[in-house]
Amino acid sequence: MRTTVELPDDLVIEIKSISGAKTLKESIIRSFEAYICNYKLQKLRELGGKMQLNIDLDIARHGRKY
Repeated sequence: MRTTVELPDDLVIEIKSISGAKTLKESIIRSFEAYICNYKLQKLRELGGKMQLNIDLDIARHGRKY
């Protein structure tokens, strides 16, 4: 998607320096990905203790038992 936005210079400079990206586009994409990841992690944290899981931890940690 192509779009035009005005971004504060200080934020652009900061995100370019901390993201390690070579271009502004890459910096913005990484920022979006990080935001989405953090959002999804927060939603998972909110489920903490609310789901009933029936799993064998030994199998989950070490693979299938034959």
